[in-house]
Amino acid sequence: KNVVDAYFRQVELGEKLLQQEKDWKQCLQICNKCIKAFPEFVDAYLLGAKCYSQIHEFNEAQKTLKTFLGRESSIYLLVKDLNDAKELQDKITSLQKAEEINLSFGSATNETLAKID
Repeated sequence: KNVVDAYFRQVELGEKLLQQEKDWKQCLQICNKCIKAFPEFVDAYLLGAKCYSQIHEFNEAQKTLKTFLGRESSIYLLVKDLNDAKELQDKITSLQKAEEINLSFGSATNETLAKID
């Protein structure tokens, strides 16, 4: 029980770091450590994906979620966890597309400005 409690304390610490927008690297280290210790628990996967999306590492965020979603046979998986993961995956995909559009728009704007000069 103490090991499981430690897992949840670490996830809670990672969530605080994420909410405070502090030390993304430490947050990701916590997530990876928790996933390695308890790969059947969803919390660290969701937190890691959120953290990756905050630093615009959308491919890593998607990879983290896909790893979790690939574990659907886990006895610990709840329908809510699956829905949360899929909802987060949709949000990350939307953010990734928005960033790609923004980058494309920025390139087009820069090219237009270069022609004007």
